[in-house]
Amino acid sequence: MQGFAQRALVMAVFSLLLADLGGNSFIGTARAGTEKIRSAADVKCHVPKAPVIQVLPQTANIRYDFNQTTKELTAQGSNTVNPYGGNVDATTGGLRADAVKMKSSVKIGTLTYPSLGVGCVWYDSVTVNINLNPVIFVAKEYQQEPCPHS
Repeated sequence: MQGFAQRALVMAVFSLLLADLGGNSFIGTARAGTEKIRSAADVKCHVPKAPVIQVLPQTANIRYDFNQTTKELTAQGSNTVNPYGGNVDATTGGLRADAVKMKSSVKIGTLTYPSLGVGCVWYDSVTVNINLNPVIFVAKEYQQEPCPHS
């Protein structure tokens, strides 16, 4: 029964890791060598190397939009705190908007012992792509040169 419980645990962990990947994964496998492993209890899982972790930010060219007035931009509001305090009115001459898109991928390494029905699972690499697509809204009044935004 002990071997069955260990196999079930390994499969449960493997399933959780795969579920965590959201389908963006590659699974690499290896078979155990000729070491003297006679039972599942002899299997010792060691991560062969630290995972490679990459965060890859990319920013598209900044686009400028001069279609709104200062009054219209101010009416949009902002999620920032007014640096002058709550009792001071401030106008907005420009805003930055962005649609951040992220995508991740994970490669999993495994070492299997098919005759014992057990194996080891580890993260081989994790890559996160962050894509920014910024738009700077500048009030119409500042469209004439010289403009403080340039």
